[in-house]
Amino acid sequence: MAGCDPQSFFDKSLTLSNDLTKFAYFDTISKDHFEDMKNSGSLGATIPIEGVPIDFNMSYDDAKKLMDILREAKQINYTEVHQKTILTSILSSNGLDAYKACVAAKGGVGTFLSMSPNAATANHFFIGVKWQGGVGGPEGKFDYVGPSPFQVIGGTVVGPYETTPPTTIKSGEEISVEIERDLSQDFQFTTAVNGNSPDDKIYLPKFQPRSVIFNVRHSETVTSSSSVGGLDDDDKRPVLLAGTNERFLPSTAVIVGHTDGPHSEIRIIGAEPLRILWRVWAQRATNEQGAFARGYVSVISVTWK
Repeated sequence: MAGCDPQSFFDKSLTLSNDLTKFAYFDTISKDHFEDMKNSGSLGATIPIEGVPIDFNMSYDDAKKLMDILREAKQINYTEVHQKTILTSILSSNGLDAYKACVAAKGGVGTFLSMSPNAATANHFFIGVKWQGGVGGPEGKFDYVGPSPFQVIGGTVVGPYETTPPTTIKSGEEISVEIERDLSQDFQFTTAVNGNSPDDKIYLPKFQPRSVIFNVRHSETVTSSSSVGGLDDDDKRPVLLAGTNERFLPSTAVIVGHTDGPHSEIRIIGAEPLRILWRVWAQRATNEQGAFARGYVSVISVTWK
């Protein structure tokens, strides 16, 4: 079904209502698309950074690293097959209709599945089951496995089909299967008509995101000095370590401080999610002038419970 990727059918009414859909959508963004979104000013609406807007000077690679940190903090995980189902769930009604038409045209005879909007994080939603038997094709017969034609993991069929499941479906007809699911479990749904299983089954990851808090962390203030009659060179390499259940956002790390002397400096040497390493260096000038450097690191961190 090449050419029927869900993101090909996104439109201006695209709604990203929760972190799972935002992360899945961001993973589809190419570097060129990222730059276009920055230039158009639309980037902030698509990136789930609560209270911490993305700096428009941030590179694509830094943004990807940032998303990985937030994904870990929120405990949001999904596979490639999950992602396709998630993306399908955020299509507008027009986009979903176009996607279904593409799938039907590519697949010919077969069984096709879709979901109600934003079902990826809902515990109650509907799955559309459509049988395409060709023009004037025969009525399809559901394949039963046990007492139901619907195979569900991590949820259950409710509503009228719970007690009276369908046995047949007309070609071109679509029925809505009501579902309740346990969001603490991965979810799967499939069915088959006339021996034809859908190419794209419904796969959804568990969704119980952790609550995260954004903080501004400051290191201790570090001083280096060299003076006449004292040290010629005072070079310190302090480290700020992340705590338990904490990750730094490396691109936000900055030095706050000042230096005195032509050879003194304060700068960040390495910034990683688990530690920030910086240099506080004072070197006495050859004219016997003393030198001084004093400062601290400030960085935004993410903590979770």
